[in-house]
Amino acid sequence: MATVTEPPTGESTVELRLEVGARLHLESSAALPAGTYELALATGDQEFRVVHQTELRGDTPFTHDATWPVGAFRWRLRGRVTAMGEAPRLLKFEGNAVATAATPSSTATTVTLPVDR
Repeated sequence: MATVTEPPTGESTVELRLEVGARLHLESSAALPAGTYELALATGDQEFRVVHQTELRGDTPFTHDATWPVGAFRWRLRGRVTAMGEAPRLLKFEGNAVATAATPSSTATTVTLPVDR
């Protein structure tokens, strides 16, 4: 993260802060029906932030790789499923997980999103 301070006259200053992140691999525990899906993540009491949207065709597992701050976080996977001749239905799955610090030699933290179709 960088902060730039520019006074009315003189030179600007730049402050750089290193924030340690975690590499995440998120995957559903089962294949999901065809539809449009949205993954949102949040830390602490913060609002959910959408980090990925995708359309799944056929029965397919949901997967996404992300970088996220180290520590506990909440996840939410929402889907809008449309089957031929049926009214659209909404799916919503939520849970908690912990992201661990990434190092050059470490693999991503795998988070399995339990889904019950």
